[in-house]
Amino acid sequence: MDWPFALRVYVGLAIFGVLGTFAERFVGPAPVFIERTVSLLMVGCGVAAVLQTLGVAPWRWIAALGVGFAAEWVGLATGLPFGRYEYTGRWWPSVPGPGGSPFPVPLPFAWLMLAGACFVVVRSGRWNRTMLAPLAGLLAALFDLGMEPVLAGPLGYWKWLEPGPLPGGAPILNFFGWWLTATIAASLWTARTYEDERAHRRGHVGWVVLITFGVFLWVVGALRGGV
Repeated sequence: MDWPFALRVYVGLAIFGVLGTFAERFVGPAPVFIERTVSLLMVGCGVAAVLQTLGVAPWRWIAALGVGFAAEWVGLATGLPFGRYEYTGRWWPSVPGPGGSPFPVPLPFAWLMLAGACFVVVRSGRWNRTMLAPLAGLLAALFDLGMEPVLAGPLGYWKWLEPGPLPGGAPILNFFGWWLTATIAASLWTARTYEDERAHRRGHVGWVVLITFGVFLWVVGALRGGV
């Protein structure tokens, strides 16, 4: 089973982050720059592992990155397609976004990492090509349901201005917004990669990215007493 170098570093950073958070209980908070550096490197390595596995032309993943960026920027300005929310500035680094509210710079890349990982997982299942994009989008939306209680909770990366009934106070619109945007991104990758026989043997990369990220978030959230 092939594990790209970036994937190994990604998992190692997650383990380091969990151990560091656990150690904070005994030695006090770690310097802020360490937490921020680990977070940035983890997203960067996750993106690198996913892009290497996707095997698509640069313009395809750049276009998908643009979809994620545009969806978040428009979402902050209008409440569509995710619902009304705002970032708190705790996700570093941030720049001024719509209305002057913080916009995390790593956000579109983290979105690309998760959407891409979901596509890699679905692609390995040999589904009909027409089903790849909507199924990848659905998996991304379901994964987001699991992240919301931690990222909008103890980690405090964002808050919902009009809370809904889904985990973490997310509105129902957020689920469908994730499904739509991730489906659009996945549709950019479908035609290029579907005929590549090797692509069907790389689903483990997507699973490792998703499971590692999910476990990392939940363990860190639990250690900080909020989950």
